[in-house]
Amino acid sequence: MGNSKYLDGLSLEEKNRLSRKLWEIQNHSCFICEEEIDLELSKTNIDHIKPLVNGGKEGEDTFAITHESINKLVLVPENF
Repeated sequence: MGNSKYLDGLSLEEKNRLSRKLWEIQNHSCFICEEEIDLELSKTNIDHIKPLVNGGKEGEDTFAITHESINKLVLVPENF
């Protein structure tokens, strides 16, 4: 995944389970654009709500699910 030791340590099955859990918590919508996510059709990312470089933490409750295309476009302000 990249910069998350927590996510990198998960198996594919565990990542899929976390994606579904976040998807349900977020009412089936993207954390960034708030549009519906279709898990069967959409590529998604699990990303930190608050980036690690800005003091974010690691753990299941520190992540959100996003559309992959939207997540790659967004720049998070440093003060987030």
